[in-house]
Amino acid sequence: MINKIPLLEDFILFKQTVGLKSKTIDEYVDSISKFAGWIAEYTEKSHLTRYSYKTITESDAQTYLFKLRETLSINSTKKYLAGVSQFFKWLKKNGYIDQNPFHSVEMQKNKEHVTREYMTYEESQLLINSIDNDYEKLMMMLMSVQTYRINEVCNILVENINLESNTINALRKNSKWQELKIRKELREMVTDRVAYCKERGHKYLFQSPIRETGIDTNTVRTIFIKWRDAVGLNSDYSPHDLRRVACFDLYYNLKLELFKVSKIMNHSSVRTTEIYLKIDQRAINDELEDL
Repeated sequence: MINKIPLLEDFILFKQTVGLKSKTIDEYVDSISKFAGWIAEYTEKSHLTRYSYKTITESDAQTYLFKLRETLSINSTKKYLAGVSQFFKWLKKNGYIDQNPFHSVEMQKNKEHVTREYMTYEESQLLINSIDNDYEKLMMMLMSVQTYRINEVCNILVENINLESNTINALRKNSKWQELKIRKELREMVTDRVAYCKERGHKYLFQSPIRETGIDTNTVRTIFIKWRDAVGLNSDYSPHDLRRVACFDLYYNLKLELFKVSKIMNHSSVRTTEIYLKIDQRAINDELEDL
């Protein structure tokens, strides 16, 4: 893919020279390739040329940003913008383009980082209670109650659910397996879902209808967005907000110790858990005003 995108190989060579980590370079290549595919489809061109970079405008950059937001979380959007933004900065610095079309998008992204609001516990309950089917409700509650990340929900295996011990053994971040007790409010839905999957020979709790894998993360995001918008919640809210709500619930409502919350959340450090909890200070402040 690198040699198919003009100047990308030169950009990557420059980043390697300045010591950028190979993982970050791979992410840059992925994000730039994603943008190249989109711009080719958007402009109805079969491919980019080194001269067509000059024709990409701020309007194109904004449209691409909105396209990413339709299906991706705030963090994933930033990740996909990072490589593209760095690439266009490099193009401008080296005289290949006169203006960086992603300059205003970068400034907007930084502003959002400061002003972004996060879903409160009460808002999560409004969303969950509005869902009219157990399939989608269970999917959302595995994030908001059981603490799973969106990709972890997609990859839960039926064989790793033990209904006798009421546990789920799931592959979590950094390829670590973690067995968690199924929360009481989920047990009936999980039991019914497991029975449904076993009747049909499904390997995954949420199996893709077209292949022998779990559903993809975009499907979960689409379902989240549908119910988020149905109840009129902030359009910046993403599925990951449900994990923040789970953290809030464990610490403030269930009164678990911070160390235990961190373990259940599968955080690499307690510091990460503290950051999650500080995000919910808005809800705490609202409650204090009513006292």
